[in-house]
Amino acid sequence: MRATVFVRVLALAMLSLGGAAGEFVTFAECDSSVILFDADVWDVPVLKATLSMTAPIDTYADHYNYVAAGTGSMVNLTSGQSRLEVTLAVEKESDASGAFSTKSHLHASRCEIDSGGSHFLHDVTGTDSGDNIVLVEHDFAGGVPSPTDANVTRDFLLDYERAASVVVHAPDGTRIGCCNLVPHMPTLPDTWSAVIEANINHEGEGLDSVSYSMLRYEWYDASTNNLRIDEHSSFSKQTRIVNAEQDTVMFMHQNGTHPSGFCEHHKVSDGHFPMFGRGRGNGLSSTAEFLQMTGGDTPIEYHGVTEAGVVRGIPCEKWTRNVSMPSFSDPSTTISYVYEFYFPVSSWMVRRESFHRMITRIVVRSYSGMRGLPVLHYYDFIDFKPEVDDLSIFNPCEVYNTGAPLSGNCTCGSPGIVAPTPSAWASGEGGDVDALRAQLSSMTAVVVVLALVLIGGFAASAYFRWREEKNARSLVNDNEMSSF
Repeated sequence: MRATVFVRVLALAMLSLGGAAGEFVTFAECDSSVILFDADVWDVPVLKATLSMTAPIDTYADHYNYVAAGTGSMVNLTSGQSRLEVTLAVEKESDASGAFSTKSHLHASRCEIDSGGSHFLHDVTGTDSGDNIVLVEHDFAGGVPSPTDANVTRDFLLDYERAASVVVHAPDGTRIGCCNLVPHMPTLPDTWSAVIEANINHEGEGLDSVSYSMLRYEWYDASTNNLRIDEHSSFSKQTRIVNAEQDTVMFMHQNGTHPSGFCEHHKVSDGHFPMFGRGRGNGLSSTAEFLQMTGGDTPIEYHGVTEAGVVRGIPCEKWTRNVSMPSFSDPSTTISYVYEFYFPVSSWMVRRESFHRMITRIVVRSYSGMRGLPVLHYYDFIDFKPEVDDLSIFNPCEVYNTGAPLSGNCTCGSPGIVAPTPSAWASGEGGDVDALRAQLSSMTAVVVVLALVLIGGFAASAYFRWREEKNARSLVNDNEMSSF
């Protein structure tokens, strides 16, 4: 039974990410530049290449045959096909005319390294020929070249991390041109929950410049357009529930003043969280749009695996893009940010993972953020699941579950959907709970007063502790954390 459930979960994840089985998904494409190796004899005015496979990029791996824990059943993710498509135009610089043919191979090194290095071999111990290599042939009539399309399909999923470039060979085998393959950034499911460590770095002095860390719990469901963000500290709990399509944002907190919780309902259009107004129409139509992986001012740029791309010891591939957002204070002006996205290399596994290649880190940078100060935010995704266990988590009346009614102006139900009030509210149990808490609070207050009378010499210390607590509350209630 466990094996069946495990396989079904994998199948659902793969279908949600990559469409129907057998559909080719783009893994990498050549960048726009073409490097010429024999420019005095050959010109390559057009060289475009696309590497596709019949597996979602987030579940594929060359060697991920592993045993589902406790079942003894093998889960195979390696079956499928790979396709290399090449659009090519080649011209001989001499006066020679007549038809000729070229061969374009997948190579194991980038163009700058030994002119592409050796051929890509599916089986690194196998022969440098036949189906063990990836070869596309083009025929040209000679004269003025016109772009010609050709492709080849192999009955295996190749290790795209070893497929670095496409090299064009002249009829005599001479290397005449090359383009580097750039991996596509992985996609994400449109329903997920995550634990995120946020590290907010500020420069300068004073309260507004204090750097700090915070754990956040987030849930996102694109089908209903609901987002929930929880932030907890030692003295309060804060929750935000947002739905851009319903023009709704709810601010919730629970503390000594409001032991059963307080909820304020606002409209997003009134200026609350303007960064949520992205995506198609008024909603966040996908996780990619929500996390600024699509759109933006510039295309996604691939940086590969570098020393700076190691996140918590995990080797990661890095992508970046520039993004502009309306200013909070003046919507007619924009603030420019650089978003950095880090995903584990394909060969990195998480033990008993529910989602392969989950995003590891997002970094947000700006020379001058919404407050006119430099911004450097790190968001580390500690746990990531492609699911939301229960959509009732978007119902404000189910957030604190104290048995007593919420204070404030929120109604029960997730945004746009009315739900009945919890039965405990009507039973009066909530009132008893609040009364007990009020009693305990009163007793605590008496003890504190007696302590202050007996130890009056520590009044100054108490005052400064109060100042620190007030400043800490300001940090939580008024921070510059972005919308993740």
